[in-house]
Amino acid sequence: AVVSPNGDDETAVVGDGNLPYASIVLASEVSSKVIIIPGEYNESIQFVDKVTYYFMPGSILVGGKFKDIISAKFPAGKVCKVLGSLKITSGLGQLLEIRSDIDLHFEFDEIDSPNASSAFYAESTAKLRIYGNSISIGQNVASAGYALTFRDSTDVEVTLKEGLESSHILCFTRQGVEANYTGRFIFNASYAKTRADSPSGETYKGSMLHVTNGPGAYIEYNCDIINEATVYSGTYPGVVTIHDAPYDADRVKVVVNGNITSDVMPCLDLVYLASYFDFYMNGNITTNGIPLHLQLSATGLGSANLFFNNSTIKGAKNIWGGGKNIYFVDCILYNGNDDHIIGFNPGNPALSSAYFYNCIAEGILGGTNDFIDNASVLTVGCHNTKSNLPLGATVTDIFTGYTESAVFIVPKF
Repeated sequence: AVVSPNGDDETAVVGDGNLPYASIVLASEVSSKVIIIPGEYNESIQFVDKVTYYFMPGSILVGGKFKDIISAKFPAGKVCKVLGSLKITSGLGQLLEIRSDIDLHFEFDEIDSPNASSAFYAESTAKLRIYGNSISIGQNVASAGYALTFRDSTDVEVTLKEGLESSHILCFTRQGVEANYTGRFIFNASYAKTRADSPSGETYKGSMLHVTNGPGAYIEYNCDIINEATVYSGTYPGVVTIHDAPYDADRVKVVVNGNITSDVMPCLDLVYLASYFDFYMNGNITTNGIPLHLQLSATGLGSANLFFNNSTIKGAKNIWGGGKNIYFVDCILYNGNDDHIIGFNPGNPALSSAYFYNCIAEGILGGTNDFIDNASVLTVGCHNTKSNLPLGATVTDIFTGYTESAVFIVPKF
């Protein structure tokens, strides 16, 4: 069936391009292949089982959304495809809303929706494979929202040739997996970026990756994660934030293969409350004038493992308290004008262990001349690690009270 902005649902004939439908939904109810020709469409599209929707270049969804909500008319178990070069400018929230077990292949050219509060929302057991060029969303929105939200056990892969820019004003601008998310989320792009468009200087809050709970969840970002906000509130303090992961038997695993940068917001705020997760960082971390925080379990109940591989970490000031193990392999660490890269925070227990393998410490030689506060780490392992600090600092200046360990096990990344 063919669909056109100039179509007529009363006279349309399946298979006759000269007699097209006006409604994408009605065409999909009578044909398993729906071809949408160039033009503007304003329609909310409920997926129909075993239908392939092909959007020709120049097709634009100016209103409405895509959705799959189970009902008597639209039962569970759908398999659908959206192909072609659709552009979405609709101002509705949740432009792709999934509350089912659909197996969906979803292609688009670009999403450019300054009035939409979110792009994708899935609260389901769906399998989603999403492909596009770019997403820019929420420039004119002044309410809380996530650019991407996934809950339950949704299995999601998002691949963008360019990236995602989420620019809400006066709100939480972030991508999230939350509410006991147990699924798999992989995001492939050049960048995931948020910035403040708040001309009156209101407080801006933004985490580009925000993980809550998530027993057994696997989250992987293969892109640079960038926060360009100019005002920092501290309410959700990390460009990457993980908190409330209380399931030791089903640990959350988060992998970032890319760089994390921020102008005013701390790059990482990893956990408070009882937290059991593994965080892997393969990239550089840079904050401009604000500390890098690895806040590990303020209550002392945490059991987080942190792995930093081949990372240059600039702006570090506070890496503190309460986690299990932290590993630095082939890293360059800058102390950010403070005495310690790893320091003790009052009220937090000591970090169980810290290991450094093939690392270089650089920065300003602080008042106590060390990079680890004596009270902050119970066990330190150090192998082939040196300081490039001035005044001829040696490894004992980096780890006051500790000596180099002859036996060191390199963690597997």
